[in-house]
Amino acid sequence: MSSLSELILSAKRMCALERSNTIRQEEWIKYVNDGVKKYWNYMNRTCQDYHIKEVFIQTQYNVARYVLPDDFLYVRGFDIVTTPVTDPITSPPQLQNMIPMIPYYFEERGQFSYPLYSTFFNNFYYLQAYYRIIPGNPSLVDIQPLNINSNWVRCTYTPSAPELVNQGDTVKGFNGWDEYSAAWAAFRALSKQQLDTTDVEKIMREYENTISVYADSVNRDRGQRVVDVNMQTGLWGW
Repeated sequence: MSSLSELILSAKRMCALERSNTIRQEEWIKYVNDGVKKYWNYMNRTCQDYHIKEVFIQTQYNVARYVLPDDFLYVRGFDIVTTPVTDPITSPPQLQNMIPMIPYYFEERGQFSYPLYSTFFNNFYYLQAYYRIIPGNPSLVDIQPLNINSNWVRCTYTPSAPELVNQGDTVKGFNGWDEYSAAWAAFRALSKQQLDTTDVEKIMREYENTISVYADSVNRDRGQRVVDVNMQTGLWGW
């Protein structure tokens, strides 16, 4: 984990501008934050859940759309809590008491218009439910069938990169890979002054290659395979 002040200092050292005032402090802050976003994206491309978060949403009968957290970036999945829970934060539901929901496409929305289907799921909502993300500011989630019973839904997602403002603000790092943020800031500083960026670009490429190879190996037992999602909902895979 590196702070804003540490990343700025590292960037200055990479481009030998530690004692120079040619780049203003606000510029360094912008360069580092741009680098943090790039580092964040590289880490998230591995789909290894380095920056995973969870939030519980309480559904209401006959309400389809719910606001997602302000820092929502990518969805990892939604799960319906099948047992009564008053407060999922203080009393987290067990995995066996949650059933994964299935994402649906806009073209498939017609399947939720049949009365029989809706009536059936009014009583057996936990066997299968669907969701669709509606991007925006804020982003929304559309949950179907519409008359799903009131309950809690767990949203697992990847948040957006943090914005470093104060010198002590930090970015979550792993194995020193967050230094990529400093390398990007150094590259931007050298580019502005039209100086040679060859060495810094080499450092950036090394970090990119390292992240793509080693960051993606955290679950080393994850072999390449076809994922069968048919058994993800309900005891019988309905």
